[in-house]
Amino acid sequence: MQQKKSGKKKRKSSSRDHAYQRDESRARKSNKTKGKKSQATLKNKKSEKKTLVSIILNILFYVITISIIFGAVLFTVSKDSNKSFFGYRFYTVLTNSMMPKDPKTQKGGFAAGDMIIIKKVDPKSLEVGDIITYDLMVSKGQNDAVLTHRIIKKLENFENSGDTYFETQGDFNTGKDGRPVSPDQINGKKVFVIPKVGKLMTFLRENWFVSIGLILATFALIQSLKFYFSKSKIEKRKPKRRKV
Repeated sequence: MQQKKSGKKKRKSSSRDHAYQRDESRARKSNKTKGKKSQATLKNKKSEKKTLVSIILNILFYVITISIIFGAVLFTVSKDSNKSFFGYRFYTVLTNSMMPKDPKTQKGGFAAGDMIIIKKVDPKSLEVGDIITYDLMVSKGQNDAVLTHRIIKKLENFENSGDTYFETQGDFNTGKDGRPVSPDQINGKKVFVIPKVGKLMTFLRENWFVSIGLILATFALIQSLKFYFSKSKIEKRKPKRRKV
């Protein structure tokens, strides 16, 4: 009788062990499925973020590209040098009056055929040594002639006007310019020089069909390069097939 009871107890304990093992395996499977689901959700969130970032970058790319094209068309086609683009103006240098005699002390000079970029600034912020572009006539619009020379002296309250006037001189010139420059004459301060591009811009301004063709060709080249690099990235991400 005792042997039979012990056999029954063993059967019960073994069935309990099997049930416990089944519960453990089920728990492991559920944990695995939960882990896979969480990984999938994380991947989906990451892909959504990447998609959003790519959309924002594409929008910025097209906005910048269109702005550049618009600005290029504006400055190549238009013969009005007083037009500005976001406060910047482009001028072609016609003379060598700003060629530096001593490049160590006369920094920022330029030569005929270069292109200078100027920015509209507050005349009160100008200092000695700055290079400014100004109208030769006090009343703007009466004369298209402008000069770009260096400030050599500031004249506070010039002739009791209450304004600061500026004496200017070309780096290559031996004497200063004529009458001091008033704040109303100043178009802006030189911020950048592009060597030898002025001649090209003059040619494009006189042949604006060619300029528009070059701008469109540049845009097409940018688009093709963008498509090529995006395609190569997609091909790299594709999983390689295993050889059987």
